[in-house]
Amino acid sequence: APPSPWTEVDTQGSRVTLDWKMTPDLSPRNFRDLLERLDLPNREASALCGVGESSLYRWLSGQSPVPASAVRLLSLHLKVRQATALLNEIEAELTP
Repeated sequence: APPSPWTEVDTQGSRVTLDWKMTPDLSPRNFRDLLERLDLPNREASALCGVGESSLYRWLSGQSPVPASAVRLLSLHLKVRQATALLNEIEAELTP
């Protein structure tokens, strides 16, 4: 099996987050994995990418390649969510 584009990154000892390695072509399976990690319904994912749901379905089925711009946008969305979660944890630790 080809290596997964997802890798584990150790960021403070025991804290492990998932990070996206950019790949020039993204398989439908890996694209679906990205959407699942984001917990995005197809309607929201297509709106975020600025396309109709039919385009998203073509990407998921492999009928059309997933544009690099969509991968970058969704990857950044994932990183923002991860950073927000980390900041919330830090804020909770610092709040008496």
